[in-house]
Parts: sequence; structure tokens; C-alpha cells
Amino acid sequence: MLLVDMLAQWVFVGCVAFYIATNLQWYNYSLKRVVFMHHKYMWHIYYFVTPLIVYIGIFFIPHPVGDYVLIGLSAIYAVMILVWHLKLDKKLNATKRIVRFFVVLFIFMVFNETLCYNLGVESTLLDLMPLVFAFITSRIYERVLLNRFIALANEKLEVMSRLLIICVTGSYGKTSIKNFLEQILKEKYRVYATPRSVNTHTGIVADINTNLEYITEIYIAEAGARCKGDIALISQFLNPHYSVIGEIGEQHIEYFKTLDNIVETKFELLESSRLKKAFVFKDNPKPSHIEPSTMKKIQYFPENVRNIEANLDGTSFELFIKDEWYRFETMVLGRFNVVNLSAAIYVGVELGLRIEDMQKATKRIEPIPHRLHKIEANEK
Repeated sequence: MLLVDMLAQWVFVGCVAFYIATNLQWYNYSLKRVVFMHHKYMWHIYYFVTPLIVYIGIFFIPHPVGDYVLIGLSAIYAVMILVWHLKLDKKLNATKRIVRFFVVLFIFMVFNETLCYNLGVESTLLDLMPLVFAFITSRIYERVLLNRFIALANEKLEVMSRLLIICVTGSYGKTSIKNFLEQILKEKYRVYATPRSVNTHTGIVADINTNLEYITEIYIAEAGARCKGDIALISQFLNPHYSVIGEIGEQHIEYFKTLDNIVETKFELLESSRLKKAFVFKDNPKPSHIEPSTMKKIQYFPENVRNIEANLDGTSFELFIKDEWYRFETMVLGRFNVVNLSAAIYVGVELGLRIEDMQKATKRIEPIPHRLHKIEANEK
């Protein structure tokens, strides 16, 4: 029975750790955001607070009834967490950070069981302590590690003094804009863009240290956010020379609460000490305040566009550039992508690309997987 009790305790603590780790990963490992800014507070009641209260209450139930209650609770809780996990749109990603956390938790739990056994102490409540110690230890280690990574990334960027940095954000289309920019600008420059899943401060820091080559001439970074201040952190770290703010809407309104908060957050991308120019979707809501000096650096897109044709074979349109109309054709589907392509083209013009080179580049741009991507099978 002692072995069964121990396994039940471990299952319970493991489920609590899984729930905490999942939520922390969603909110960029900020405990403050998980507690005070969560988009579904009742989850904390169902999957954390209530099970924890019942678990602590078991300590006051005499044996052997308490043992049976513990086993039942652990089984029910494990099923609850499993069902919750399977229904999630964004599941826990087993990153190195998450793996380290669970390894540290396992070590503390083994140590705790050994200590309790040798001292002859009831471990039901003490089994919660490894979770606390693992959390604190992991936080300290990750903070030290992150500070070191940030310092290394800063040193690398300082060495690459001629590197041009472009940051892209928006509620919709930012990944498409980033990919269009990469494919158009590589007509003239050595370009590297952050991978699809990298759009946080810590992710960008790791990407610079691991993947950014010293011969790169243009670095394109996508900036995502779940809270005000997220994009400001990225902008102040990278200090981009050019910023692109795509269409802003109510995506992730559950995190930001209001559209105004979303707008303010996206425009944090302009908080760069060396910003040369910003390209902003013309129909975006405007933040409550922008410095006049920053306003002078904004170019809205698309300024003038006409003769848009979009079908299953591709998209074509005419764009007004430097007092002339130019026609662009692409295999990319969707009339809405004219907006995203125009942003990339305007940046190309700013960086000195020839119009004819960009026209060739847009013809070669392939549709992005999972972004209105046409699939042909069996002649259909």
C-alpha cells in the first residue's frame, strides 16, 4: 500500500507541475501573467486550486480511508488534466527549458521520498515541496542562463555593426509579410528571417546566438505579444532600423482585453533608437499618442493599388511607386495578400531594389503552407 500511495502522490504532483508548466509557457514564463492576466481564470479553480485543497485535506483523514481517497483523487485528477490537455489548441511544447524543469522536479521528489523514509515522516504534504523547490531552482537557473544569452546576443549584434534589422508585427499577416520580405530582399542581400515559431524576446535571443550567420546583411524578426510591453522589449533589444506593422485587429483579445491595448502594444515596435522608417497598414487604428518625430518616419501601405485580380491560379495587381504604376504577379493566393506583398515591396524600394527584380521575385514567391495554400490531388 505504501508503494501505491507514493505513486498516487507522484501522479498528483506531476499533474500539478504539468498544468503549471503549460500555463507558464503560454505566458512567456511570467508567473505574474499566469496569476493576474490569465484569459480563463476558472481553469485555475478547476485544475489547480480545488485539487490542491482536496489533496491537503487528505492529510487530516485517518488511514486507511485517506489512502483510498488519495488514490481516487490522483486518478480523477490525471484524467482531468489529460482531457484538458487534449482539448487545448496550443499544447505544451517539450522545450529544453520544460525538460530541465521536470528533471529537477524528479530529482527533488526522489530526494524528498528518501529523506521522509529515513526520518519516518509522513510525506503527503511534504510531497508538494519538491514542486516549490523545482520551480524556484529552475527560475534562478533560467534567469542566469537568459542573462548570459542576452549578453552573447548583444555582443554578436555589436560585431555585426553593418547588419540591417527589420521587425514585423501585426494581428494578421505578420508571418506572411516576414516571408515575403525574405524572398524579395534576397534578390540583392544576404537575408535571414526568424523561423515560423520564433516571435518572443527569449526566442529571438536564442535564434541570434544559434542561427544568425555573421555574413548576414539583413535580419528579419517577427514580434509577437500576449501582453503590453512584450513588443517594446523586443524593439528595445533589437533596435530595428525598419519596422512593419501589418493589419491590427481583435486577435488574442482574451489576453489584451481591449482593442486599444492591442494597438498600443503593436505600435511599441516603433520604440527603436535607430528607427529610420516604419511601414504601417493604412486602415489600422491609431494609438492615443505618437511622437511627432516618429510620425514623420511612417509610410502607410498600400498607398495606391488598383486592378487586383485574385483566383486559384494566383494574384496580380498594380502598385503606385515613385510616380508610376507597376504590375506585380504572384502564385500567392488571396486578395488580402496584396496588402502583405505591398508592404514587402515598399521596404524593397526603400532598400534600393530595382522594380524589375522585385517583379521577378514576386512571381517566384511560393504560397506559404497553412496560409491559404492550394493543394492539388487526383487532378482536383
